[in-house]
Amino acid sequence: MRLMDSIFAFPAILLGLTLVAVFGQSLTNIVAALGIVYIPQFARVTRGSAVSVVEEEHVRVARSLGASHARIVLVHVLPFCLSAILVQATVTAALAIVLESSLSFLGVGVPSPTPSWGSILRVGKGYVDSGEWWYSVFPGVAIVVAVLGFNLLGDGLRDVLDPRTDPNR
Repeated sequence: MRLMDSIFAFPAILLGLTLVAVFGQSLTNIVAALGIVYIPQFARVTRGSAVSVVEEEHVRVARSLGASHARIVLVHVLPFCLSAILVQATVTAALAIVLESSLSFLGVGVPSPTPSWGSILRVGKGYVDSGEWWYSVFPGVAIVVAVLGFNLLGDGLRDVLDPRTDPNR
C-alpha cells in the first residue's frame, strides 16, 4: 500500500504526462499509463472493502467452522467487495476518458491518425473564432455524455449488486 500511496500522491494528469513522455506516444503506452495512474484507487477501494468485511460476523463464523482461506475469500469476502470494485471501475472509466481526452487535447495522447475526442477538440478550437463552434461543442458534449453515462452506470450497479441491500441475504 505504500507504493500505491506514493503513486496516488501525484495528480493524474501530471503522472499521465510523465508516463507518456517516458514510454512514448502510442495507444498501448497510453493504456498502460492510464492503468498505472488509476491502479492505486482500485487498491484502496479493494483493501478498504476487504478489511471491513473481514471484521464482520459471518467471516468469523466461517473461520471458526474451519473454512479454508480460499473459501472465505471467494464466498464471504468477494461478494461484499465486488460492488465497490465495479462501481470504482465505472468511475475510473469516466476518469480515464477525461484523462485520455486531456492528454490528446494537449497533443501527447493517442497518435494523430487515431481519432480521439481530445484531439478533435484541439482541432476544433481553431474553428471557434470563425463561427464554426460545433467542431468543439459536439466532441465536448460527447465526453460529458460518456462520463455521465459511466457515473450513472456505476450508481445503478451499486444499487443492484450491493449484498447489504438484499433483504433475502
